[in-house]
Amino acid sequence: VLPVRVAGEVSAVLEFASRRIRQPDKRLWQTLGAIGTQIGQFLSRAEAERAVRDSEARFRALTNLSSDWYWELDAEYRFTRLEGRYIAGGDPALVQRLMGARRWETGLEAEGGWDAHRATLEARQPFHDLLTWRTMPDGLLRYMRISGEAVFNADGGFAGYRGVGRDVTAEKRAEQMLRLEHDVARLLATAENESAGLKGVMRAVCEAEGFACGRYFRLERSLLRFQDAWAAPDPTLVPFIERSRS
Repeated sequence: VLPVRVAGEVSAVLEFASRRIRQPDKRLWQTLGAIGTQIGQFLSRAEAERAVRDSEARFRALTNLSSDWYWELDAEYRFTRLEGRYIAGGDPALVQRLMGARRWETGLEAEGGWDAHRATLEARQPFHDLLTWRTMPDGLLRYMRISGEAVFNADGGFAGYRGVGRDVTAEKRAEQMLRLEHDVARLLATAENESAGLKGVMRAVCEAEGFACGRYFRLERSLLRFQDAWAAPDPTLVPFIERSRS
């Protein structure tokens, strides 16, 4: 019988049985003692690995509930880890480009500008719900809010940042559409005349959505007849609007 020690405490006993009585073997006992120590180290390592796996599972579960993805940066603010849902809008190629790059080098824009954010990082301060956005290949904007905190080594040295992010595109889109509705209501309420009101509405919609121009057609019996238009300051749009008049 030999004890198995974990962290200096006996946590188990290993027993061997023989069919015949044998004389004590000092060398065998030394070896079995070493084996008991090795088993203790193995169990400690296995328990630590199991604790890490459990912790990771709990972490991922909480991350999925509270955010869409988890990220880590090194001491130079370069991405070293990205995992979770909706990373990079589901674009694997973009995920690859992000790894090893700094956030402000990836085509992202940030509310308040990157200089202010870099100042926060240099001060090793946490940040919460920083609004960022990116123009996707289809031309639409994707909005994200990110939060993070500094990470330090055991000796107190700065190791980087870690945090979470979530996609808020639908939320921002709803805000934009509500703002557009309010702008249109205000424009119509303060318009000097019908033409000014129509042009104001078309301009508001175009500027909100990045459209080139808007045209208003009045229904006359079975015909739609051009009445007003608004166009961005682009000389190529002038003949288009003129042709609309006829």
